[in-house]
Amino acid sequence: MKKLRIIFAALALIAGTSAFANPGVLVNEAVKKAFVKDFSSALHVNWEKKDVFYFANFEMGEHVVTVAYDEDGQMLGMSRTISLTQVPLHVVQSVKDEYKGYRIATTVSEILFNGETNYYINVEGKSSIIKLRCDANGQITEEKKARLKI
Repeated sequence: MKKLRIIFAALALIAGTSAFANPGVLVNEAVKKAFVKDFSSALHVNWEKKDVFYFANFEMGEHVVTVAYDEDGQMLGMSRTISLTQVPLHVVQSVKDEYKGYRIATTVSEILFNGETNYYINVEGKSSIIKLRCDANGQITEEKKARLKI
C-alpha cells in the first residue's frame, strides 16, 4: 500500500510540472521496452527514478505526459495537464454546482491510476484556494485548502 501511495503522490507532484533532463538515471531494459511499445511517438523523454519506480516525462501531441513503471516494465499510472474544456462536462458541472461563486482554474491535472481517472481542479474563492479531486463520475473530494492572504 505504501508503494502505491508513493506512485500516486509522485504522479500528482509531477503532473503539470516541467520535465527536466536527468542524464544520470539508468533505465533497465524491461522499462525501456515497455515504454517504447506504449509510447512510440513520445518526444523529449526525460527519466526520473524514485524508490523502485521509473517516471518518464515526455511530450505527446500537445501534452506533457508523465508515466510510471515498476522495475518489471509494468505501467502503473500516468498523468497529463489538460484544459478545463477537455474535462468531461458532467465533472465540470459538478464543480460549478458545488462551488458557485468560485473561480475555476483553466488547467487541470488528469491522473490515471489503478484503472481510475481523477481530475485535480483548483477553485479560488474570496478567502481560499481549494484543490479538488474529482472522479470520472463527478464525485468531489477536497484534497487541500489554503487561505488567501488579504
